[in-house]
Order: sequence, then structure tokens, then C-alpha cells
Amino acid sequence: MLEFTEVQGFKRWWIALVVTLGLVVLFLVQEVTDFPLSIVPAHLIVPSLVTILLKSLRLEVIVDHEGISYRMFPLGKQMKRSWDEIRDVKVIPYVRKPSKQGLFFKINEEYGIIFRMGGTHGMLVTPKTGRKMFFGTQRPGELKTALEELAPKNIVTTTV
Repeated sequence: MLEFTEVQGFKRWWIALVVTLGLVVLFLVQEVTDFPLSIVPAHLIVPSLVTILLKSLRLEVIVDHEGISYRMFPLGKQMKRSWDEIRDVKVIPYVRKPSKQGLFFKINEEYGIIFRMGGTHGMLVTPKTGRKMFFGTQRPGELKTALEELAPKNIVTTTV
């Protein structure tokens, strides 16, 4: 295996719908109350842009012989952790814990920084320095196999 690649897209259509409807209602209330709007019909453009942003969100994770690359597209640039920077990697079940909630990005004590758009398992990466990272996966078996083949044997402790 040369690399493991997983791309998870935004699948919670109801969140995009709620955000869009909320923005439409906000703009309609502003229009009814004679709140000044710009010449451009903002009550149509802003909700459309928010919906497009939510639908274009995706988590990209690549595991190869050099390390682990990840990106939350289109919000950030691709980041990479080489195998030299990593102390431990595990594939584990994801158990919801109290955290500073976010839609796709969370932080808690056990998992560190959580990048997750779906899946019941994930890859917990413990770096030699810095905060842990957890990447959700919908393909834990394939990820475990990839880690066993691509990562140095002294850092992989896979469990499913």
C-alpha cells in the first residue's frame, strides 16, 4: 500500500438548512422593520454563500510513508506531521466526551484537537511535542492496515 486517503464531506444537510433559514429570517425581519440594507439583495446572497461554504467543507486525511497529512478544506492549508514527530498512533472508537463544542472541530482533554465529520472510529495521534489530534474515520479497518504497513513499527499501537 502506497498511501491511505480519506475524504469526508459535509453530510449534515439539516444544519445547512437551519443556518440558511435563520439567515433568511434575519434579513426578512430587517427588511420589514425598515432596517437599511445595501443595494445588493443581501438576504439572498449571504445565506447562499453560507450554504455553499458548508457544502464545500471536507476533511482530508492522508497517511503515507512520510507521515500524516490533514486539511479542513477550504478553511485551512494542508498540515503534515512526519513520523519523526509522532510518538504514538492508535485507531480507536470515538466516544463523545464533554468538549468545547464545534461543528467539525472540537477540543477535549482525552482526544486533544478533534477533526471529525463522521464515523464511529478515529485515529488518535500523539506527537512527541504538542497537543494530541484525533481524526474521525469511516474506514477504521483500512486505516489500521495502512498504519501497520506505512508507519514505523515503534510508534503504531493500533486497536479497533
